[in-house]
Amino acid sequence: MIPQVNNPVVQYQCDGVNKIFIWPYDFNNIKDINLILVDGDGRQTAQTGNILYDAQNKTLTYPSIGEPLPATYKVVLVRRTPISQTTELANKWPYNHIEGMGDKVILILQEMKEQLDRTLQINVGADEDPNQVTRDIVDNSIEAAKKAIAAASTAEEKANEVQDNATKLTAINENINALSQTVDDKLATANTALIQSADTFEKTQVLADNTKAYAAQAETDKKNINDLVTKADAIKTDINNKQIASVGNAKKAEDAAKRAEVAAAKAEEIAIPGGKGIVTKSEADAKYIGKESLNGIVSVKDFGAVGDGVTDDTAAFKRANDNLANKILLVPNGQYKLTEHLTFNTVGSVMDMGVYTNIKPYYPIETPMLKSASNIAFMKNITYDAEVNQCQGFTYNSKKNVFVLACINGEGTNQILYELNPDTFEKVGTYKFTDSERLGHCNTMTYNRYTNKIYIANGLKNGNNLTVMNADTMTIENTITLQEKVFNIDYDPITRTYVSIVPIAGNQRVRTINLYNDEFKKLKTYQVDYIYPDMNNNGAFMLNGAIMSATLGSLVECTPFGTVKQIIEINRETEIEDIAYYNGKFYFAVLTQKPNRRHQVDIYVGDPNYDFENSINTARLATLDYLKLAGGTLSGALKMANNTLIEGYKPDGHGVGMAKVSTSGNVELGDNSVNTFVKGKEFKHYDGTDSFTVLTTKHYGTAIYKKKDVDDNFVKKTEVDQLGFPYSKVEAATDWNTFTEQGAIEINFDGGANNPPRSHKQGMLIVMNFGKGKMIDQTFHAFNGETYHRMFMADKWKSWGRVQTSLNSRLKLWSANGGNEVYVE
Repeated sequence: MIPQVNNPVVQYQCDGVNKIFIWPYDFNNIKDINLILVDGDGRQTAQTGNILYDAQNKTLTYPSIGEPLPATYKVVLVRRTPISQTTELANKWPYNHIEGMGDKVILILQEMKEQLDRTLQINVGADEDPNQVTRDIVDNSIEAAKKAIAAASTAEEKANEVQDNATKLTAINENINALSQTVDDKLATANTALIQSADTFEKTQVLADNTKAYAAQAETDKKNINDLVTKADAIKTDINNKQIASVGNAKKAEDAAKRAEVAAAKAEEIAIPGGKGIVTKSEADAKYIGKESLNGIVSVKDFGAVGDGVTDDTAAFKRANDNLANKILLVPNGQYKLTEHLTFNTVGSVMDMGVYTNIKPYYPIETPMLKSASNIAFMKNITYDAEVNQCQGFTYNSKKNVFVLACINGEGTNQILYELNPDTFEKVGTYKFTDSERLGHCNTMTYNRYTNKIYIANGLKNGNNLTVMNADTMTIENTITLQEKVFNIDYDPITRTYVSIVPIAGNQRVRTINLYNDEFKKLKTYQVDYIYPDMNNNGAFMLNGAIMSATLGSLVECTPFGTVKQIIEINRETEIEDIAYYNGKFYFAVLTQKPNRRHQVDIYVGDPNYDFENSINTARLATLDYLKLAGGTLSGALKMANNTLIEGYKPDGHGVGMAKVSTSGNVELGDNSVNTFVKGKEFKHYDGTDSFTVLTTKHYGTAIYKKKDVDDNFVKKTEVDQLGFPYSKVEAATDWNTFTEQGAIEINFDGGANNPPRSHKQGMLIVMNFGKGKMIDQTFHAFNGETYHRMFMADKWKSWGRVQTSLNSRLKLWSANGGNEVYVE
């Protein structure tokens, strides 16, 4: 992938078609990636089931069973790495201190998490500014408090109104009592009205009492709300102050960035050779070339790619590839359909956010490769049944989450396929066969997650056949026959391509590489010189177009373009039989032959980011008795095999490369991760006959120039004529005050502002510039023999003067207005 920024959140808009969601960043464990579903109303729910994790391709499939989600949903991927420490190092210095430091870091992180859990948190996938969210909360609280105060005032007013109504009802009730005593014929009616009125008064009195109590409580709430408003105002003021401080810090950071940019520019001026920081005298004398322009980004959509999963984008990708030299390839979000096998062999960097219907392109910069044998270490010894005595094919079944290991007997008549737990390597499934025709030697095997099949090569018995097995039931389904020998086989799920690596009879170094699509239609054939002279070819592996296979004594890694990237020497007593890939690491089925023919079967792991103490080559070092592994005196030359690295350890325990002879036959010193210092009175180079001094920054001013000095003191030869001045020609009338750059100018126009007193069609203007524009001299020679001259100094142009000579030797002196002052006939 591209140089990465570790971002813990990615959000996707569902479309009713796609179920695969890419996690484009790093992770410790693919299951640390949480999937959160957001519905159309913004409700978020964390999903824990029906998810298919693919660590190899950094993808999550959801739902793994069922139809894709409609466009009303969003999927948010969040990396939540557990804060835990599971590493146990040796209980000796410095490893015990390293482990202690790791434990301390975990404790600090756990304390920080507890503090963060008590802070304001923004929804996953939200793009709000935290300061703005906090400010909105405070503003909303103040607004709610003001509304509550208004409601309390309204309630108090209503309570007063009810109290007034109760008083009025009391007066009415008294009038009714008086009226009932004086009117005999309406006594019964009056008494009934009196009872009803009394009941009404009682209910009204209760209502009034309750309203008064509510008003009293509202008054208390009003006081509490006022206190809340006061606190909220204080919080808002504090936030504004912090925001002001944040702006100040941002200004300081901007100033620091500008200073860093200036420092970088100065560092570039004194860079070592190769960075164009110094220029030899001979180079400056011969030719001086400026910097190249900056590289850009090439998007496949700029060349017609659609990315809808239906349109064939092959031609657009090809057109983009034609413009990729040392640039960045951008593949925006989309589903791209490619129908050909494409290799982007000139790309400088890749930003690929697309998914592919058929075949994914090859990107060499993405290829994960092991660096040395120190990346490979023993994991687990595998015991096998009595019917077999050795291992052969090995692959990883991502659907069942198991490794599959093929063990056979020497004659190839018995085969047992073991399913192994990927973490403990304990056997979780055993399948026995006696099928020499279809399984036989089980040279190599590979799993295709798109077909859920296992494909097994049986090179010794039927070199053109592949046996197909159901990966769920582990039963044989059918046989595929190819036109070419297949011998070793692997499937690359990224490019959706099968690779077959075939040794060539009579040539111990060269291998034929055949590439096939999902239907085993051959896409490409080329040959690779393995350099290492060994006819044996064990295992086949391909990931994103990069190829790996083993010989006896070496592990060969190749680029997708048919060239060997490196050869890793391994102990010849340990024979790598086949290669699998799981969770970002390589796994090897390794055979060590034993005299009793019950050969040892082990699983080794290859981690490109880790150097193991118990590497696959540790046993070889133990045989160097004369070194005693603690120093000693050699009686002869120390001879290292080709491409075998001599390593040393930094104070923190990490290994770095010191020296080796590369596969191209060159001596390589140092390591890219650290500086390399060569000590000595002088740095010399000897070519076998003569000795030369190597020039460094120590020789500034004597043998070499700084780039800035060259820019200030030299002129490119292409810009200089035989007089030592740059030449140019001006055809259109121009202000003569603009002619300030030193050089010779051919004037081919009439007039122009600030021109000499008498304008002429053609002539030569000589400009000399002193003190970077402090003093400028202009001398104009017209075709008719007249000469004009003026100067610029003290920030002001002086007047033109003219001298004219002719064949009659008459000399005239002219003033600025052109009149004769003195002349001699």
